[in-house]
This record gives sequence, structure tokens and C-alpha cells, in this order.
Amino acid sequence: MNERAEGLAVDRIEAYWALELQTLFGELSSGPTGLTDREARRRLASGPLVPEIFQGRHDWLLLIGRQFKNPLVVVLLFVSACSMLLSDWVEAIVVLGIVLMSTSLGFSQEFIASRAFERLAKRAMIMAIVLRDDRSRRIAAHRVVPGDVVLLEPGSRVPVDGVVISDQEFYVNQSALTGEAFAVTKRAGRLSADAALGQRSNVVFMGSSVESGVAQVLAVRTGQETVFGRIVEQLAEQ
Repeated sequence: MNERAEGLAVDRIEAYWALELQTLFGELSSGPTGLTDREARRRLASGPLVPEIFQGRHDWLLLIGRQFKNPLVVVLLFVSACSMLLSDWVEAIVVLGIVLMSTSLGFSQEFIASRAFERLAKRAMIMAIVLRDDRSRRIAAHRVVPGDVVLLEPGSRVPVDGVVISDQEFYVNQSALTGEAFAVTKRAGRLSADAALGQRSNVVFMGSSVESGVAQVLAVRTGQETVFGRIVEQLAEQ
């Protein structure tokens, strides 16, 4: 189990897998037929639901700037400045060389890592089928909001963290989050509030994929509030 994998634009609902479905519908001001398009657009506009890294943004200046937040680099720059003031140019150049090598190495490592994070995050940049105004609509996954009812079928990428409303022989591959080698069964129902992530058989997670069967899922968390989103955000901050 990934240790990082142990988070709503409306109000954050804790232990939602342990709640009655009707209670969840009430908390999310939703229902079995999902949201109206108007309400979904209002929720989407209420705040950013997708981390910037999910949108493929890559700021070189930000990566460079991070290198100078290292206390050791700050100390070395101070030492170099003092050496210059004392006209000790050899020491100043040596220290600056160390700073340059350190920041270059740090930048290259972060750059390579951030590219890997972006590739990982793009797995979640998919299309989704949701119920809006009592009919199914195909939309960009990042436009799904808490309270949407998402329709999942074989081959679908799960765009949210949500609770299974209905299911039919529904199996999901969530190995990227839990490390499980095989697809797991997901079904409607309630679980204990202290159920571990890998034991939440009534919940699907963003970034997972549907192996077989179909299901309707109530979106509870989206974007950076999902387990997947939090992992990406934590990695990006390191």
C-alpha cells in the first residue's frame, strides 16, 4: 500500500464511504439523476478543482527559484558575497562554483521528476460521461464536479473519487494507488468509517481504470481533493 494514499469544492465530506447514500445526496445537494447543467457550471466556477500540474503547466522559473530556498545554498551565497567584499576572489569563485553545481543538479532532478509527474497526471485528463438534466453527456473529466453522477464502463478512466450508486459485475484496476496486482470488485453499500483505502470496496478512485462491468458513481471529490490529486501535489512540492 502506498503510504501517500492514506480528501469537495462544496464542503469536504469525511469518511463518505460510511454514509447512507441518501445522506450523501443531501450533503452534495444532488440525487440519482445528477445535477443540472446550470448547477454544475456554478460549482465549477466556484473555484479551481484541478491542480495546475494536471493541466500540464510547467514553470521553469519556479523550478529554478526553488533551488535557492535551500538553506545551504543561501549560506554559500552569503559566504561568497563576504569573500568578494574581502577581495578573496579565489574563494568566492570556488563557492559560487559549488552553488552552481548544486542548483544545476537540483534543477535537473526536479525537471526530470516534474515531467514524470505530468505524464502520470495526464492519465487523469480524460473524458467522462455524466448525467446532467436527466440525460447523459460526455464532458472533459476536469469539468466533473462533486455531486455529478458519473457513468463508468469497460475501458473508462475514473475521473473522480466517488461512491458506487449501482453496479453490474463491476471490476476496477486501482494498482497505481494501492499496488494490488489484480482488478478488484466494487459494489454499492456502506463500510466502516475506519476502512483502509484498499478496503473501500464501495469507492472508486481517480486514475483507476474499469476492467469490466458498468456502474454509476456519485462524485464526491475531484481534482486536488482526490487521493490521486493529493499524491501528485505532494510529489510536486518535494
